Amino acid sequence: MSRCINNKNVKSSNRSTILMLLYCRGAMSRKELANITGLTPAAVSLLIGEMIEQNIVAEIREQAAGKKVGRREIMVDILRPTHVCIGVSLSVKNESQICLMDFRGQILMARDLLFDPCETGEELADLLVAELAEYKTFCEQHNLVLVGLGVSLRGIVNSVEGVWIDTYGVVAQKNVKLRDLLRERLRIPVVIEDNVRAMAGAEVLLSGGETSGEILFVKYGPGLGAAVCIQNEVYNGANFKAAELGHTRIQMGEKSYGLEDLLSYTYICDQVKEKFSAEAFPILYALLQDKKEELTIQHILDSYEMGDPGAAKVIHECQRNILIGVYNAACFFDPREIVFYGKAFELKRFCEDFWKQIEESDELGEYKKSMRKSGFNTEFIGKEAATLALRLFLENGGYVHTYP
Repeated sequence: MSRCINNKNVKSSNRSTILMLLYCRGAMSRKELANITGLTPAAVSLLIGEMIEQNIVAEIREQAAGKKVGRREIMVDILRPTHVCIGVSLSVKNESQICLMDFRGQILMARDLLFDPCETGEELADLLVAELAEYKTFCEQHNLVLVGLGVSLRGIVNSVEGVWIDTYGVVAQKNVKLRDLLRERLRIPVVIEDNVRAMAGAEVLLSGGETSGEILFVKYGPGLGAAVCIQNEVYNGANFKAAELGHTRIQMGEKSYGLEDLLSYTYICDQVKEKFSAEAFPILYALLQDKKEELTIQHILDSYEMGDPGAAKVIHECQRNILIGVYNAACFFDPREIVFYGKAFELKRFCEDFWKQIEESDELGEYKKSMRKSGFNTEFIGKEAATLALRLFLENGGYVHTYP
């Protein structure tokens, strides 16, 4: 059934289109905006005038217009330094963070967030509100416009209704209405999202239009996660489980395994512990001085980078399994780009061996050319969450709703 669109919705949509263009492409003239959007020059001027009055955009400079001598156009842009958003990344205990990000993508404040599992959603919301108090105070003291809060989460997230369906143990309850709980307490716009989908959306938006907008985003470590963007929008799926790459099945002999079970950090550690010896892992063995019980994934990666043959064998197997999953996903979604994200992709030998496997693969075919490391690799601990609030502001046409 078609829906009627009132004038207010049309206006908000037009403002959103203009703001998205300015954010992704930078300063533009009113004439350029009219040409690209298809709006009349008068309509663009009216909307820009409103947003100047609301301190959302500003006239920043003049530049020559075309080939006519002496003719200059006034450029407008979003007031990026004065508009900010808060991001909360809730993950495993040692990888959670709160940050304050401005519209330039610069982090103004950030710190780790330490917390224990909560019994209820209300308890978690109260904890977060207490942690966020200093960030709101900072905005008030520095005359910054706080446009909202974004929260990225592990688990299954209904971002449309704002419900954390499965919290993976962070909260004892399931189906936590976290968006509403936070919105009621903070009285600012709040958006929640699965952490990998939030990263994929941030990859597209913060790149300023440099990505194709059609990407398969793959996060490796400690498990395997993925997300798909179609026409610059993150695809959720009917049950908010789209691109759950780690949960796909892989056949090994007569047994079927979840893909993540054959490449996670836990799997790597278990494989090494099972075969641990001075002969099989000479460098790793020397590092640990035979203290197998102290083994961590960092020890294994360090020894691998130093040339340990046993560690290399285990890592190469995991790399092959990652590429099997990526190829299967690419066959379904046919993305223009495949983007890899994770701490492992900062390691020299890991990257060399991984790209070598890609080059030597016959199956990957035309997808080889589309594969790259994230332009924001290892930066998305809080920043991806803040970008959720930034996107919401742009999509709402710069209107910041308050809640009683």
